[in-house]
Amino acid sequence: MNSIIKTIFSKNQNESVHQLIYFICLCLLIASLPTSYFMISVSLLLMSINWLAERNYKEKIQRFLNNKPAIILASIYLVYIVGMIWTSNWKNGLGFELQNKLPIFGLTFIIASSKALSKERLLALPIIFSLSVLVTTLIGTYFYLTKEIIDTRELSPFVVHIYLSMMIVLVIFMMPDAIRKITHNKKWFYASLIASLWLLFYLLLLSSLTGLLCLIVVIAYYSFRYIFFTKGIVKKVIAILTILALAVFVFIIAFTIASPLTRKINPDNEEMKELTKEGNKYNHNSLNPARENGYFIFYYVAENELREAWEERSNFNFYDRGATGQKIQFTAYRYLTSKGLRKDRESLSSLTDEEISAIENGIANYLYLQWPHPLVRIHKVLWEVQEYNRTGNPSGHTLTQRMDLWRASWAAFKELPLLGWGTGDILEALDYGLTKINSSLENRNMKPHNQILSILLMVGIIGLIIISSQIYFFIKKSNALKHIHFKILCIIFLVSIFSLSPIDSAVGLNFLLFFSLYYGLMCIED
Repeated sequence: MNSIIKTIFSKNQNESVHQLIYFICLCLLIASLPTSYFMISVSLLLMSINWLAERNYKEKIQRFLNNKPAIILASIYLVYIVGMIWTSNWKNGLGFELQNKLPIFGLTFIIASSKALSKERLLALPIIFSLSVLVTTLIGTYFYLTKEIIDTRELSPFVVHIYLSMMIVLVIFMMPDAIRKITHNKKWFYASLIASLWLLFYLLLLSSLTGLLCLIVVIAYYSFRYIFFTKGIVKKVIAILTILALAVFVFIIAFTIASPLTRKINPDNEEMKELTKEGNKYNHNSLNPARENGYFIFYYVAENELREAWEERSNFNFYDRGATGQKIQFTAYRYLTSKGLRKDRESLSSLTDEEISAIENGIANYLYLQWPHPLVRIHKVLWEVQEYNRTGNPSGHTLTQRMDLWRASWAAFKELPLLGWGTGDILEALDYGLTKINSSLENRNMKPHNQILSILLMVGIIGLIIISSQIYFFIKKSNALKHIHFKILCIIFLVSIFSLSPIDSAVGLNFLLFFSLYYGLMCIED
């Protein structure tokens, strides 16, 4: 392995120093994807400077013009440039949107116009990326063990946890294969398998629904593919049993999560007249239908009594926000309700110190102390959707805010469907849509969190058709689908675009773009 590393990072006799710098810049770029927004920009800047310093412009431009897949992919940027013609917010269009999407043209142009890397260097790139992701998870684990991490999203210390989860899914499958190709030493291959198992565990701990869904779809796709294209009854039976086991597992999880959400326990009219043990009346808010594990949250509330009891056991004021920014009062209401308890002194006294600490840390359901992180995350999302459907209020919850943004985006799109609002006017479009649907969201400076809607708002249905066609023809012309890991990348992209706008994010764009270029332009051989 040492000799391989030395060969990769040493200047060969028949290459210029600029070719070595180009490779080092690529290494820096992919190592920065899970670790640093700033270094992504630095690596792209250094790569551009090196390209200019190398000269040979005519030869390099001709190399790019001879590469049809590269031209097709780079021309996506042109669609956004054309979208500036009818935009009104040039500051956002030039200063953010076009600048953020510049790698679509710039990185594609540099890679397509540069000389091909050696086989050893090509094989090294996925390993360097995998190691960067692996080190990031180890740093996240260190923070988890040494600091009080309340939200599992903090397990991604440098970039948005969803993008880290997407990278982890790719690396789980890519790293062992990359190690196997670069060295015949089985120790390294077995080490990569162990690392992939660790990353799988970390993905579950991270509890990103997008990442978990990407993993499930990848496994399902290849399981079905294995059934239909693999010869041999035994192998097919194993694949079918695997799918059935996965289906049963998903069903059990769904039943476990759905059971508390579908339960409805209505109070008895006579019991509602009862007093607390201290002789105080309960308040029953029949106008608020919110439930927790089937019980009404705002029934049987003795607020003053509960407040006094709470402040005797906690350093947090009852009306303050806890460690996660959630109001202690309502977290306590939900937690007590989840156990079927009333909101009074007697109920609070029955809680352990661990449960009091849980409420302080924003845990609103006693089941969250018993379930693994992925189940908790799924239950939270479903509860948010349930309450959104009941109340129509999206505030305070990520998914329900996105649901309002999706509705608003669609309303804005219907206003200007053909060409959209312009590349720079996406925020204005969202503001119009939120007003149109009478949304209660206070923060209007947000984007759709859906790549399809984002494109529709910027460049309309015509722009969406053009961009989709460009992506399709790039894949077809480059023959990138012959690489199994590019198929995984495509699955990750297709799953993510419904809850994210990866093309509008520096990390998401450069992650998807680099590996599209890697498998589409750089790796000629399978």
